[in-house]
Amino acid sequence: MKVRALLVATVVIAMLCLIVPCAQARDDDSLITTQGSATLFFEPDQVRLTLGVETRAQTAAEAMKKNADAMQKVVAAVKKKLTEKDNISTSGIRLSPVYNWDQKQKKQIFQGFTAVNQVRVTSGETENVGALLDVSVGAGVNNIDGPHWSLRDNSKALSKAQVGAFKNARSQALALADAASRELGEVESISTIGTTTLPRPSFNMPQLRMAASDQTPVLPGRIEVRADVTCVFELR
Repeated sequence: MKVRALLVATVVIAMLCLIVPCAQARDDDSLITTQGSATLFFEPDQVRLTLGVETRAQTAAEAMKKNADAMQKVVAAVKKKLTEKDNISTSGIRLSPVYNWDQKQKKQIFQGFTAVNQVRVTSGETENVGALLDVSVGAGVNNIDGPHWSLRDNSKALSKAQVGAFKNARSQALALADAASRELGEVESISTIGTTTLPRPSFNMPQLRMAASDQTPVLPGRIEVRADVTCVFELR
């Protein structure tokens, strides 16, 4: 009896081994995988600037004092151009000795100390960046990094790009299904390959007119948002 039961179990397992590959083959034949992409452009609604003041003096204390006095004027002037939603914060302070190589004496000659103080400004006033820079320089800024453009909340932009990428993938799947005389069924799976957000320069007439004014010309351009997805659809 035990031998008979063992033989029956062996036969069942063997049959299952034959059935599974066939089912898998049917599954592969009834699916189609496509990759879709979409690139959208958005106007930036945020800008980031790093404003620095560099001073030099014979002593460290004097260099820091001169720097502090100058930076206080800068911060006061910049804050007048910012709104409640904007932000300004210290991003770095550096103090270092300065030496110059003297060729005749064949040695480094001490020249004094350099103090650097930098603040990072984040603002939604993207149309007033030129005026902000002019005010900063007028108040004592002698080192600028930026502007760096971005979106305050890029989640909506990314979602729109992902929807566009899915539509692109589905459009490809429909074309392939039609070419194969099949019908496209339900979507089986969706996976995102990646998203990128990049600032791109862009020029238009209003910006060029602004550049022709007396203030420093600053052209924000547009933010490029790209999404890529992989979709698996059912084929009927």
